[in-house]
Amino acid sequence: KDELFDTYIAAANDWPQWTYMQKYAGIAQMERCNYGSAEAYLQQAYKQDKKDPTLLFAIGALKYYQGKHEASVHFFQEAVDNELPTEMYDYVTYYLYQIKGEETE
Repeated sequence: KDELFDTYIAAANDWPQWTYMQKYAGIAQMERCNYGSAEAYLQQAYKQDKKDPTLLFAIGALKYYQGKHEASVHFFQEAVDNELPTEMYDYVTYYLYQIKGEETE
């Protein structure tokens, strides 16, 4: 897993115009809890493709981990509106449930 993540990051650094690699480098960094770096890669991908539902979902997840819940909900909604694969809906539901639970405490 680490080797694959390193490959994504190296490719994203070598080819900043390659949206796919920017997205997966961002996801790799998010998995490693390197949220600042994850945000840089995901924002680069977002500049290139504002409609990719899995990218929008990843940004929503990142915003959740950063404690930016309003932004998180926005990106999750954008992901759904842009035809997020149905198998990922449970993940969106999970995050939204967590956000709602945190707001009621």
